[in-house]
Amino acid sequence: MKPNSKANEEEDLSRLVQAFREGKPFAQDKLIEHTKERFRRLTRRMLAGYPDLRGLEETDDVFQAAMFRLVRALKKVMPESKNHFLRLGAVQIRRELVDLARHHFGPEGAAARRRASKQTSPPPSDSSSSGVTGNQPADDSGNGPTTLAEWTEFHNAVAALPEELLAVVDLIWYHGLSQPEAAGELKVKLHRVKRSWRAAKRTLAERLPGGPAAEQIHE
Repeated sequence: MKPNSKANEEEDLSRLVQAFREGKPFAQDKLIEHTKERFRRLTRRMLAGYPDLRGLEETDDVFQAAMFRLVRALKKVMPESKNHFLRLGAVQIRRELVDLARHHFGPEGAAARRRASKQTSPPPSDSSSSGVTGNQPADDSGNGPTTLAEWTEFHNAVAALPEELLAVVDLIWYHGLSQPEAAGELKVKLHRVKRSWRAAKRTLAERLPGGPAAEQIHE
């Protein structure tokens, strides 16, 4: 990859967003096509926070559903810039994952029924040697609805951050940009991004004390 290839890609994306804003034909399709791999990586990264959901939903399925949401959102929201467009895509992926978690792990979800079935199934014939009795729920790797609820709470807490902090978290945590790259995207000094990043981590730690979801922001 040439050193300036990433810069050229970012410039192309900025031009496509501007073309979309100007209402040029096919701009939306080209915009989605240009960013689909970026959003697929983002989907994979965000899906990693839902261990149980990974076994029920494929990355590409979640990605396609999130992109459908993005297309619908673009009919209502005009992205002001490349950064605004990327953040809009991240929001759609986040919402898709939260809705899927509720669907699969809600009271009527398939995963909930699966767990109930495991809990009521008869003990295996060698239960005396395995230490498992018929009254014990089957182990499910510790990644149950509680963990998913924590992740939902995490995403909701992020969405509730003040705009300046949310912009930094969207770019650094969700899109995986470095702090200098985020500063470039936001067109602000690096020290300002560092300050906002620290403030965001502090705020989320206060709102989400303990638990694996709260720890993600410190990675």
